[in-house]
Amino acid sequence: MTTPAISVPDFIAGYGPQQSDMTTLWSDPLAFFQARVVFRASQTSGATSLPSSGALTTIAFNNIIEDPYSGWNASTHKWEAPAGFSGQYLATVNVWVAAPGATDVTLVGEVGLATGTSDPLVAVVLPNNVSGISYSYYYYLVGGQDVLYAAAYIQNSSSAVSTSLTAGENSTLEVMWISS
Repeated sequence: MTTPAISVPDFIAGYGPQQSDMTTLWSDPLAFFQARVVFRASQTSGATSLPSSGALTTIAFNNIIEDPYSGWNASTHKWEAPAGFSGQYLATVNVWVAAPGATDVTLVGEVGLATGTSDPLVAVVLPNNVSGISYSYYYYLVGGQDVLYAAAYIQNSSSAVSTSLTAGENSTLEVMWISS
């Protein structure tokens, strides 16, 4: 059995390769480089009080780091998928609480759609003086219609706890476009 010869693209002097020429040279689509962050925010001021009653409270992100499609609504603290960009998105939330206390508390978090559907609630027990959780969830969003937000509350605590404003422990929301 003979091994086929490897074809080497040749470009004649003065010939500028076309996009179609370059596309045929790639063996993989490089999806890693195509995934784009479409929204990123953090909470650096105005801590959100997370009640112990079990009622989800929307986290009030105030520091918009990246929003190239202008989907953030500062009054509702929700991000809208851009019109014409329906598809799969990955939402990642980090929720940090200030002074969780000397006893274990359960921080329950959610990333949800304003239409009423949301991911399953993520409940994490924070051992004594541990102060944060991180979770991600995939959503199919209809561009120009669906909006995302982050919310949380505290269980197993006698009092409300606020989100942390300590540098390096700011609550964050990041939305990445995955595919159409």
